[in-house]
Amino acid sequence: MVYLIYEVVAFVGSLSGTARTAALEHASTAEVEKAHLHIDFEQPESLELLKFESEELLNEHLAGDGIRVVNGIKVPRIQSEWSFWPPSRRAINKIQEIKNSGREPTFEEVEGVSLTAAWEVPFFEE
Repeated sequence: MVYLIYEVVAFVGSLSGTARTAALEHASTAEVEKAHLHIDFEQPESLELLKFESEELLNEHLAGDGIRVVNGIKVPRIQSEWSFWPPSRRAINKIQEIKNSGREPTFEEVEGVSLTAAWEVPFFEE
């Protein structure tokens, strides 16, 4: 039997921009038949990610004035102590390298701060 303790977190990056909306309404019913949204985002030099450990805190952050465009990306692997699970060959090698130097690995040291590592091929699928 296997027991699993897990936590679900969200990382949110915010970009500012200018939004324009337009709507085409039916003349007699005033029902919106077509709508258009155009957003021009500013290009940041870097994007800070905020971590939310509950849906309530995430919803509080997302609530507010103005137009918000929210797009969720589900990460294909879970975060374990030192790496994403299942780990990639690169992560296994990095963990070995750190342990051989007499240090304890950290997730940030093994996987870095970019979520692109979550899409690396796990070692057993190579």
